[in-house]
Amino acid sequence: MVIVSMHHVNPSILFRWLIISCSLHLVCALIIGQAAFAQDNFEQKYQAYQHAVRDGKAVLDRKDYQAAIDNYTKAIEASPFVASHYVDRGIAWYGRVTERRRKRISAGRSSWIRDRLPPTLTGAGEDEGR
Repeated sequence: MVIVSMHHVNPSILFRWLIISCSLHLVCALIIGQAAFAQDNFEQKYQAYQHAVRDGKAVLDRKDYQAAIDNYTKAIEASPFVASHYVDRGIAWYGRVTERRRKRISAGRSSWIRDRLPPTLTGAGEDEGR
């Protein structure tokens, strides 16, 4: 067993030992703190991902296609390897396009029919006779 007396230790070596020890403690504290922060950050991102998927399904069921596209895009950004999110976003895109097309066709038919009907059937001549 070796007992070291403080009288035989060079002060510069003691100072270096103190600096190295403090540096190692600081590095360990930073690593542990960073790992805890990364865990919290991961949990927040995962909760945001789950929220985007849940909201995407809900708004897709309500046929709010643009909101579904936005939510599934967020989910894909968070987890790009889940194929079902791409499929669900594609369904929302298709729903949005067919809804717009249906509205455009419906508006076109209405104006086409209205233009070809006599004014008495469309109600255009009612105010003129009074």
